[in-house]
Amino acid sequence: PRSRPAGGRRAHARTMPDDLLRRAVGANTLHVLPNGGNAGSRARMLLNASSWRQQLHAAVPSAQRIGLWSDGGVEVLWTKRDGASGVGTPCVGCSPLYAVVGGRPFFVWPTSERPRRVALDDDGAVGTSCTLRTLSERPRVLMAEGLLASAELSAIQRAGASRLQRSSTDWSLVA
Repeated sequence: PRSRPAGGRRAHARTMPDDLLRRAVGANTLHVLPNGGNAGSRARMLLNASSWRQQLHAAVPSAQRIGLWSDGGVEVLWTKRDGASGVGTPCVGCSPLYAVVGGRPFFVWPTSERPRRVALDDDGAVGTSCTLRTLSERPRVLMAEGLLASAELSAIQRAGASRLQRSSTDWSLVA
């Protein structure tokens, strides 16, 4: 999932990175977890407005770029080793955010006690979303409700009809 502000351009800044954190999340501090980390993770970091860039690059010295993503799959803030940083899509009050190294080659959805809506626009269909519901933390099992249209589900069922069988899972425990 990738989201850009109106016009498709991201804000860039080389000065006053402390203003960027405040503008992005509306706070002077921010909790950050590693990509796919859960709220109880021991790797949780507390970033502050005056040194958030340095803190992130010290934690991942080899990273050329680190993006901070919301649990809804939107890049909120980013920083590059060369000094560039910027706000993707502000998310005031979003915490924790998830640190993703690189340009976004892979993102592991964190588990959550509550179902949450996430944006899906990789294919250009801006405004498409689904609801992620955590079924298990270990192993990590998430159910994406509304991810596929009825026609897509029917096509998959038809393609695999000869190999499909009724699940033995007790789905009454999921609700």
